[in-house]
Amino acid sequence: MAAADEVDLVGIPFGATLERKRVVTFSSNIGADKIQVAYRKTAYTNEWLFLLKCYSLEVYLWGLVGFIWVVIFYTNLELSYWKRHSMKFTPAKLDVIQTPLAVALNQGAPHLPASSSGRVLLGSWRILCLIVIAIYTGNQTAFSAVKKDHVPFSNMQELAENNEYKIVMTKSIYLEAILQTSNDSVLKKIWSRILESRRPDLDFAAEELQWHTDLLLSGKYAFIEYETIFDAISANSSNVARMKHSIVSVLLQYPFPLHSPLAELFSSKLTVLYENGVIQEMLKKYKPKEKLETSDNTGQTQFSFSNMKAAVVTCSVSIGISCVMLTVECVLKKSIISRKLSR
Repeated sequence: MAAADEVDLVGIPFGATLERKRVVTFSSNIGADKIQVAYRKTAYTNEWLFLLKCYSLEVYLWGLVGFIWVVIFYTNLELSYWKRHSMKFTPAKLDVIQTPLAVALNQGAPHLPASSSGRVLLGSWRILCLIVIAIYTGNQTAFSAVKKDHVPFSNMQELAENNEYKIVMTKSIYLEAILQTSNDSVLKKIWSRILESRRPDLDFAAEELQWHTDLLLSGKYAFIEYETIFDAISANSSNVARMKHSIVSVLLQYPFPLHSPLAELFSSKLTVLYENGVIQEMLKKYKPKEKLETSDNTGQTQFSFSNMKAAVVTCSVSIGISCVMLTVECVLKKSIISRKLSR
């Protein structure tokens, strides 16, 4: 409208680009805004295996390898001790093998180490088990009490390579000129993905903004827009998250018709207001406040039924493994007793 000389002043500040400066005259800077990327927060879900997610798979595998090594080393230490002292090995081998497992589970052991090296080994193994259990307990408490949102991308390159999210951006935004003329491969890819998701039938800015907002709140869409727009959206919804770093900062100026004398008149007055801090105070006062997350209508906390399911499944698996180990132990003891009786 300012370019067509239909109005004397546009009440919304814009970022000045070379194309815009050819058709309108801008006032002095009245502030700055940032262009950011927003996306919908992923819903918090408790997977039934969350009790096992306190450590990665590598930690569990190395723990199993360490346990097997301790069992073998401890058994050899005890056997060598009894042989060195020319004494009959009185404890059953199975009891000696069970001792490192009993120490790890804080249980009593049928056999106590006779050698000093065996005592040192079991003591070190006990301390290591205490540390591992303490870390596991702390991680489990943190996972149950603190909600951790999934971050799909943290920079422009990750955004360009993320095929799970579609990218949308309002037409005529300041960043559009940068994306169109950029030679950077990442920005080119982002611009091509924006064109794929753009609707050409939306001519009105308010209609397009509303459509993009609905896509953003629906999920799986990355919305590129000004920070002030996202502040307004966040004031009504707590499900909006933003990329950590902004794309670019934009200096905002009021547009006037080309060569309009009002531009210089307003610029001097706006400069005085900006230097006195009046504009900054107004922006701070009327900035929308972000809506805080609240619990759902049912009043349930994050520790819900799915956590109970995870606990039941994990306990069932543990009981099953214990039954298998008990069966193996009974079979081995029975075979050892039968061999002794046969002798």
